[in-house]
Amino acid sequence: MRTPAPVIASEQQATKQLSTLRRFLQYLRPFRKEVPIALSLVLTGAATQAIGPFLLGWSVDNLIAKGNLQGLLLLLVLLGLNYSFGIWAIRGQVIRVGWIMQRLLAQLRQDIFTKIQSLPLSFFDRSEAGDLMSRLLNDVNTVNQAFGQTVAQMLGNTFSLVGIVIAMLSINLQLGLLSNLVVPLMIFTTSLFARWARTKFRVTRQTIGELSAKLEEDIGSV
Repeated sequence: MRTPAPVIASEQQATKQLSTLRRFLQYLRPFRKEVPIALSLVLTGAATQAIGPFLLGWSVDNLIAKGNLQGLLLLLVLLGLNYSFGIWAIRGQVIRVGWIMQRLLAQLRQDIFTKIQSLPLSFFDRSEAGDLMSRLLNDVNTVNQAFGQTVAQMLGNTFSLVGIVIAMLSINLQLGLLSNLVVPLMIFTTSLFARWARTKFRVTRQTIGELSAKLEEDIGSV
């Protein structure tokens, strides 16, 4: 039985994406020491965001309901320290990730420029200058936006969500389950939007490349 063409195309596309991701991750090798520090800051920021709701819920049942004013004041101090530590961790995360990505992108641009310099003239005859400029500028900026802070924020939000769910379930199992019924719907909606966004993103990048090529040809003709 022959395999349908769409299945083959999807498998080839997945293999190509994995190969591209592996090649990109090679640029992280010079930053073996910095990446664990950045990840630890991400986990620290996520932990502080998860601890806050847990302390608030515990204070309602054990301090406010019993009228323990002294304990409530102590809890407020702990909350202040927790969120202050979280702000420090998030700030360190932004600085550390930005430091890594700027040096990574500098090396990436250098490698792209070196590669273009080594290509034969026949390659430039077959390729449009506007499309090449789009690859050099827009695609590298897209990598910066995707891996600069988006990945770190996504990891931090995911860990925070998991921590908050665990805290809610530990405080009250029935109420926590009822409150988290919306989480599967959020994941399903996000996956649908991600598929739609990827399709539109490819169209956008192709349109930008064609527009850059058209401008270059028109200006060259003038």
